[in-house]
Amino acid sequence: PTLASTERLLTFVYYLTPCDWDAELDGGALRVYSSDNNRREHEKMNETESYFDITPFADRLVVFRSDCVEHEVMASLRRERIAVTVWLYGRVVRLDESVGE
Repeated sequence: PTLASTERLLTFVYYLTPCDWDAELDGGALRVYSSDNNRREHEKMNETESYFDITPFADRLVVFRSDCVEHEVMASLRRERIAVTVWLYGRVVRLDESVGE
């Protein structure tokens, strides 16, 4: 096995936004891009751009693999988005392709 350097592996985002947060008026979504290797069907998937937006509703927890999931936080429009974010760092062990041959 080959040890990679320490990197961000998991991201946890817990939203503390007001209960009346409006996706259109307040914005602030977490935009998650699909990858060719891991394309999923999702009800809010944008077919031309291959992404979906996660609205920062109060009491929502989002967890994803930081090292695998391309993402960005969109701008908040009329008030601040409030969230607690935790990152777990570690090393990914990658098996050499020659193992087992």
